[in-house]
Amino acid sequence: MTLQKFAKKDFKVLQDWSTDQDILWQFAGPNLAFPLSELDMQYFLLESSKGFAFSLFLDSEASQMVGFGQILNFAGDASRLGRLIIHPELRNQGFGRILINLLIEKTISLYPSIECIDLYVADSNTSARACYESVGFDYLTDKHVDITFGDQLQRLLRMRKNLG
Repeated sequence: MTLQKFAKKDFKVLQDWSTDQDILWQFAGPNLAFPLSELDMQYFLLESSKGFAFSLFLDSEASQMVGFGQILNFAGDASRLGRLIIHPELRNQGFGRILINLLIEKTISLYPSIECIDLYVADSNTSARACYESVGFDYLTDKHVDITFGDQLQRLLRMRKNLG
């Protein structure tokens, strides 16, 4: 497995994986609209140029993209991962854990003094929650966000992995 900076060619894959608004919402939250647009691609490319958007490939030749994730920010002793997605046909096969662990390694290499990494996950996304738990993320019980999506209230849970 290899983690590479997100490239323009990867955007079409993200579009294909984001088959409807619900999937896009679980992947990207409320800030992106379905379908993904050229403006969204420019955003991902800008983040990639800063070293914060990554695609996961099966091999170093980048022949098959299996996942995507971002290091969204760094403040003080904490960073946050987000916009995490795995190829629809490869979910629940361990690729999510591989992606998360590689992003954690990348975050530590970018920010050696970091003490913890956070992420948000939809309360309803039980498979993603189980994946994050399996790599050591714990729930911050007093930290969540309620967002109205469509006509439903969605709860985003905040999770943290302490590195120290």
